[in-house]
Amino acid sequence: MFNSEVDTASKAVLFRHGTPWTGCDWATEFGPLKLNLQCIRSRQARTVASATRGLEAEQWLAAAKWLEKVESDAIRATELRRQADHADGKGDAGEAFWLRRAADEIEAEHRPHQSAGH
Repeated sequence: MFNSEVDTASKAVLFRHGTPWTGCDWATEFGPLKLNLQCIRSRQARTVASATRGLEAEQWLAAAKWLEKVESDAIRATELRRQADHADGKGDAGEAFWLRRAADEIEAEHRPHQSAGH
């Protein structure tokens, strides 16, 4: 995977605290071809990669790999939030706090960088 694609895609993330997070639901400019991965799943990117050649195929394959990470992180964060809601329901505010914090940390990996140049 190309490091610049992750940085470019990460800049466009819309962090929505407390709402279900399902994957890449923001506009992206991924790689030299500036692929927009909004609403694209990793399996779709792999399909396009297999149907193309050269740089375009490489870019779609790299996008698929990056999307797999985004999707995996979204699943983990959503599950932690579900567990936090369950802990709240049992009256365990401390556990709920830590579970939400863990979900926030996962989502933070995909927040836009605050410094210039990213």
